[in-house]
Amino acid sequence: MIDGQSAADPPRLLRKKEAAAYCGVSTPTFDKWVAAGSLPAALPGIGRWDRNGIDAAINRLSGIGAGAAESPDDDFRQWLEANGHTN
Repeated sequence: MIDGQSAADPPRLLRKKEAAAYCGVSTPTFDKWVAAGSLPAALPGIGRWDRNGIDAAINRLSGIGAGAAESPDDDFRQWLEANGHTN
């Protein structure tokens, strides 16, 4: 186990079968998603998928983060602007 990684955390770099399981789909479905550009391809030269890249792709597909504030300060700034409190 790597320092800072719990036993419950999957490794960051995943083999295809692991990446498909991480996404909850079969390997053929995972291949289709990669071919369609919905998920990133394997990292060049190592044939492994970056778990963070998979997460980012799924977040984009599901709309998570789209137009969302980047920090609590941004939430507060947006509230101020929406309520007529601008500089």
